[in-house]
Amino acid sequence: MPRAVKLDPKKYAKLLANTLPEPIASEKQYGAMLSATSRLITKGNERSPEETTLLRLLAILISEYEARRYTELISEPLPPSEILSYLMKENGMTQKDFAPIPQSRISEILAGKRKISKAQAQVFADRFRVNPSLFLYP
Repeated sequence: MPRAVKLDPKKYAKLLANTLPEPIASEKQYGAMLSATSRLITKGNERSPEETTLLRLLAILISEYEARRYTELISEPLPPSEILSYLMKENGMTQKDFAPIPQSRISEILAGKRKISKAQAQVFADRFRVNPSLFLYP
């Protein structure tokens, strides 16, 4: 556990007044907090105890914002067709790689015109070594 450091209240108050740390609610605030953090990080060993404390506070605010923001971004599950498309690109696969499923059927799935059946989900799951439920709508 880090030992307690004596802070100069006046110096710390001045840093707080200049930075105005608060819970981040926008990309603009996020950018400002990242800039302030970067400035403090680049000081390295020249950083005062007050600046180090402010840096820790900014890191907490940034971390909380990122956790909230990215949770919101991934809370909507991707359609199975997008998951399939992504995995195909990442693995350098084409529609031919999924026989016995006809290429025309794969095209329809990728275009969102057809849902993936349980049997097809199993074929995809076997090829990518993932759980077949990844390709099925809940």
